[in-house]
Amino acid sequence: MRLLILLLLFNTAWAKNLGVFDTIWQTQDQVAKQHYDKKNYSQSAELFENKTWQANALYRAGKFAEAAEIFKNLAQPYNQANALAKQEKYHEAIKAYQKVAKGEQNYNDAQYNLNIVKKIIEQQKQQKQQSKDQKDDKDGKKDKEEKENKEGKEDKKSSDKKNKDKNKESKENKENKDEENKENKEGKKDKENKEGKKDKENKESKKDKEDEDKDKKDKEKQKTIQRQIDKQHLEQIFKKVKTQPVNFLRKKFEVERQSRKEKNSKLINNQKQTSW
Repeated sequence: MRLLILLLLFNTAWAKNLGVFDTIWQTQDQVAKQHYDKKNYSQSAELFENKTWQANALYRAGKFAEAAEIFKNLAQPYNQANALAKQEKYHEAIKAYQKVAKGEQNYNDAQYNLNIVKKIIEQQKQQKQQSKDQKDDKDGKKDKEEKENKEGKEDKKSSDKKNKDKNKESKENKENKDEENKENKEGKKDKENKEGKKDKENKESKKDKEDEDKDKKDKEKQKTIQRQIDKQHLEQIFKKVKTQPVNFLRKKFEVERQSRKEKNSKLINNQKQTSW
């Protein structure tokens, strides 16, 4: 009997040390919440039965597409829009933000995020238009150079024809020897003209390629900078979803509204002092 009691006490202590009793009486959501609190978001997302918490864990794990789909099925357009914005699906995010009804808890936050996403889209349009304008300028410059080169070639061709006719007329009045010498001289001249023309075309082609490579590098650099700005901007705005996903941006928006209020107050005071 004493031996049985000792065995029971030993097994109980062993199970307690291994944490068996910590999980045996808990629900699956409670176990998932423990992983969530330890920032094991991917693991907690697999365990959560509660869909809201599961979507929240997926969002924090960076699995925005899966989170957006669950938020959509839960009819939580505000959280769905945030997950879409994280994927840079701005037009879909706008539609989701617009589904947040006026009077709902997240309406003001949704309107604020909606304006931010619209500004990002507008910046992208401006960048696209700027790239198009640069391309049009380059094409116009190239067309002008081609036209000038064509006109130069036509003038040269006309001049060559006149010279050729003149030389032909002179050759007919000279002796055979003079004609042979003149033909040799013209052949050498034509060869030099062709070589000079080829060198000129090679230089122009090289210059066009250098200009094209430079424009391409500038465009890639500008695109990289804009992506970094957009990414940093989004990371500041949509940094994370709080434990209650519907309020994850409220604190940041309150700070920004307070900052704007203080700036407006300073502006009014300055205007008053100026009037005195």
